[in-house]
Amino acid sequence: NMVNVLAGDAIVSIGGKAGTLSEIAHAWQHGRPLICCPFTGGWSGRIEGAPIDDRGGVILFARSAGEACALLEQVLNRPIT
Repeated sequence: NMVNVLAGDAIVSIGGKAGTLSEIAHAWQHGRPLICCPFTGGWSGRIEGAPIDDRGGVILFARSAGEACALLEQVLNRPIT
């Protein structure tokens, strides 16, 4: 899971069970931009509004696939294709 997270410029969390929760934690710990899609359920939905720890930081939440893409373009500062 850490290799997946560190290989990306940003992480989009969709649904998720224990593996996704691990990837969310690694993204948080390594400062990767993190976009969660609560409308997909799983851990992506369960963490909304819950602090991960006391370090502060930002988790972005998308309300649709289109919004997730727009947020991804925003954090990467380039269009996705």
